[in-house]
Amino acid sequence: MSCAARASLSLLVAFLVLAGCSNEPSRPEIAASLPDNQTPQNTALRLMATYEQKRASEYRDLFTGDFTYEFSNFTDPVLVARWSGGWSAADELASAHHLFQGGFNLDGQIQPAATSIDIALSPTLPVSDPIRDSTTHKVLFAGVAGQIVIPPTSPSTDPVTFVFAGNRNSLYLVRGDSAQGLSSSQPADSNHWYIWRWVDETTTYITSPSPRTTEGITWGRVKGIYR
Repeated sequence: MSCAARASLSLLVAFLVLAGCSNEPSRPEIAASLPDNQTPQNTALRLMATYEQKRASEYRDLFTGDFTYEFSNFTDPVLVARWSGGWSAADELASAHHLFQGGFNLDGQIQPAATSIDIALSPTLPVSDPIRDSTTHKVLFAGVAGQIVIPPTSPSTDPVTFVFAGNRNSLYLVRGDSAQGLSSSQPADSNHWYIWRWVDETTTYITSPSPRTTEGITWGRVKGIYR
């Protein structure tokens, strides 16, 4: 084969390769990696990451079967009264599912899926539970700040941004071999940690001057809206 023929063949092969690549379907976006829940701190970090990334199944697996959430008596007494019988893991997961994907809340109102979620805990390192066995129980006393952006609802053309700052939450963690009501997807061993109680201890609203912001809100109130 002459040099000219080989060159022509090489160009043809290159063209076909490029043409084939251009017809390949776009690859799905790879989800960001999550911290494991093999330490108390990583469990807190995983809680935030799964919520922000709207990963419902991973979020679900962080809670024990006997999980309870408590609204703040100071900022959300209406929600305290509404869920006087307790807010369970099923309530927490339903609220999160509606926030992540959209859906009807208990009042029959359609709630749009969040466009973006950005929440921070400070600190993120749990300490020994002052009441329970510190080997198997930890607690995180943390400040919470963040924002959740919701798409416009007709007739409005502006998104709503739920902003909360100065919230105080307490997260109670338990080691897997002391946890209650774990499912088959949750290892019940000494190498995994879960959340069995979550208390909103916020005492006052911190409002935002932003005209697109729903002022005077807590993370707990957002949970209630989406349940």
